Amino acid sequence: MKLLKIIILLTILSLLAYGGEHKEWYSYDEGIELANAEGKHIIIDFYTDWCHWCKVMDEKTFSVPEIETFLFKHFVPIRINADKNPKITATFKITGYPSLAFLTPNNEVLGVIPGFIQHEQFLQILEYIQKECYKKDVTLENYIISGCK
Repeated sequence: MKLLKIIILLTILSLLAYGGEHKEWYSYDEGIELANAEGKHIIIDFYTDWCHWCKVMDEKTFSVPEIETFLFKHFVPIRINADKNPKITATFKITGYPSLAFLTPNNEVLGVIPGFIQHEQFLQILEYIQKECYKKDVTLENYIISGCK
């Protein structure tokens, strides 16, 4: 009985520390529809199953609890397997993986960033877009230095 209590306690603690299950990203159609309904910015992660850096991005960036919370609170994250969706991938002119496309709530492309992004830098990019600093003609570099004024 004592062992069972310890196992239950450890399970609860590990869930609290981990924050529970990761949230599922949306498909393209589902995400666009949700973003239009909620008026949120969109992030599209273009990946492939064979891409090493895509897996590193999942592990080192997207799985960081602070990133995941901010991402799902302020954005509609869409994930697209480029090998299985070549038409959408070509529409965004994606040529390397991972690549992230950032869109306004009106589906206007703000930009595409190819390659692995560390979680600290990714959070700065998310904050920059969420605060709509691009509308104030503030570059990402200036935002990092002095904020969105």
